[in-house]
Amino acid sequence: MARKLRMEAGLRDAGRTRAELHETNKSAAWKLQLAAGLRRRTTVTNRWLGVHLHLGARDEVSRNLSAWSRQQH
Repeated sequence: MARKLRMEAGLRDAGRTRAELHETNKSAAWKLQLAAGLRRRTTVTNRWLGVHLHLGARDEVSRNLSAWSRQQH
């Protein structure tokens, strides 16, 4: 439950909607930023992120998050 509440809060903070999760690419920067924040603050798995943020399979989530994280540093 806390995961979904944080997800909803993250969407609001980003000025995005749940519908946009379906409409945008799996590797959209704002989605990966939201995923990284959820991962830092909760115990979400890559599978959960893939399903709820529409980021693809867990391996794809891992790969995209790693690439996004490297770009941030």
